[in-house]
Amino acid sequence: MELLAKLRAKPQSLYQAHQIAWDIIRRNNGDDRFVFRVVDDLMKVRSVSFEIGRKPIVPEAGKKYRLDILFDPVTTDGKRLKRISVREKAIEKIRQSLEKRGFEVEKIDGAYCDPIPLGKPGLQEVYMLPFLATGDVFVKDGKLAEEAFWHGVGKSKRFGFGMIELEAL
Repeated sequence: MELLAKLRAKPQSLYQAHQIAWDIIRRNNGDDRFVFRVVDDLMKVRSVSFEIGRKPIVPEAGKKYRLDILFDPVTTDGKRLKRISVREKAIEKIRQSLEKRGFEVEKIDGAYCDPIPLGKPGLQEVYMLPFLATGDVFVKDGKLAEEAFWHGVGKSKRFGFGMIELEAL
């Protein structure tokens, strides 16, 4: 299920948004398998463990959807994460991530958004560079796509990235 929460104000950092999402999860008896996304002063939280909320559009095999995803384009270089800063490489990373999870990407485009501070207390200030992508996808493997839908895609899911939004075509 999904819950939509109106916040008093837009979170000032990704860490603050993460803490708000955890508070919503705890108040609704959710478990640690969730994804969320913040747009201005609204937060959408999705979890298979919620018993209340609205039922979202869940991907089904053989169907086409318009996809929207806020992604943190990173790659691993040994043990370290490296930020992908070239638009075309970010799009390719998103395409690969989606295709590994049961989607066939028919077309996709996107752009980098303004940097967002991580804002975790006690750490040097770090900014993340989100990438907002939209496109059309076909679901090849319904089971894999549904798992990605409920659990997100990418490395920074706990900070509001990787939540797949779908609209039927």
